[in-house]
Amino acid sequence: MALYTTGNYDAMYLAGITVNPAAMTKPLVQAWVEKAYAYTLSECTVAGVAAESLHAMEFIAEWIASPIESIAACGWSNVHELLVHHTRRPIGAATSDGRGRSHWNNSYRCRRHGLQGAYGDGIWGASA
Repeated sequence: MALYTTGNYDAMYLAGITVNPAAMTKPLVQAWVEKAYAYTLSECTVAGVAAESLHAMEFIAEWIASPIESIAACGWSNVHELLVHHTRRPIGAATSDGRGRSHWNNSYRCRRHGLQGAYGDGIWGASA
């Protein structure tokens, strides 16, 4: 979580794909969305973490209504993340890795943003 507070784009992005969303408090995720200075941070990194947190639905309601464009966009991206990633399990449900997210979600987020091989567990195989 300390990576995000550095303000360095790469560190902030890495924090988002490695953090345990279930461990994120509502004020901490709120601070992240307020500090996101690039659309990829707000619409991908923070939205992905928020969607996998225990407060996903609250964030959607609050952020979509925000007059700050990047926060409102993060709210809509949070809706997308929920629809795409949570159709197979209830929102906030723990998964087999015990971290509140699935290996599939980790690999999808990394592939979507060009980080093939970021997880060395062989989940992508030859098709990645």
